[in-house]
Order: sequence, then C-alpha cells, then structure tokens
Amino acid sequence: MIKKILFGILGLGLAISAQAEDLPMPGYYSIQEIPRTSAGSTYTTEGYVVFQYQCPPCPPPDQCKPCMESNIIISENNVIRRNYSDLSDTELLVFTDNAEKLELGKRYYFVVSIKAIPYSPAQTRVELGQWWEVDQSAPDIGPGGVSD
Repeated sequence: MIKKILFGILGLGLAISAQAEDLPMPGYYSIQEIPRTSAGSTYTTEGYVVFQYQCPPCPPPDQCKPCMESNIIISENNVIRRNYSDLSDTELLVFTDNAEKLELGKRYYFVVSIKAIPYSPAQTRVELGQWWEVDQSAPDIGPGGVSD
C-alpha cells in the first residue's frame, strides 16, 4: 500500500511538472507567441506601431455615433496598415488611451495584459500597460518583466 501511495505521488509530481513546462513564464514573448486567450496574463513584447485609431472628439452637447475605443496595432514587421483587415499572427490589436503618444513606424517594447471582456467572459482583449522605445533603457517594471 505504501508503494502504491509513493508511486501515485511520484506520478502526480511528474504530471504536474510536465504541465508546468507547458505554461508560459513571465517575461519577453514575440507577438506571435502571446496567447490571445489567457485572460489575467501579462507579457512583455516588442514591435512596431503600424496602425493607430482614436475615437474622434465629441464635445457636449453633441450626439455622436458610438465608436471603437482608442487602439493601436503592433507588428513584428514595420509595414504601416490602413485598416484592421486580415491581421496575422505577427500583429496584435492593443487597446490604449495613449494611442496618440506612440509614433507610427516606431519600434517599442510593450507590456500588455490579456483581459476578459466583462459582458462576454469567453472572449478576451489586449490592453497596453507600459511602453518604451527600443533604443531607450527599460523602466523599472517589476520582477519577471511585467508591470506592477
């Protein structure tokens, strides 16, 4: 009986360690390596800003059409986009309130978080945390390359 328990524990330990190897570690990931469905995770990546969108201003008391939240598309390739059609695995749509602070065609490091969409928890969205230009030194973003 003791042998069965010992082998059961060892087997469980091997299964847990095998599963742990499959999990992403905190730190740097290329854009195509970022799992788009891992809500609650944060990743550091780098890429070019290839598209920017900002909802146009709507001063009160005007009645404006609803619009998409401000966002950028980041890419592993510096090819400026004109729209959202046919995003590839090397491109990522990132929501941010700071789209205007990032320059088209410029290369940055990004800290992005995958968030569940409140009204549709099975779906996720990517939100921008911190960023800095590739040729600048990194800010203090905490252990493992993720923002605090």
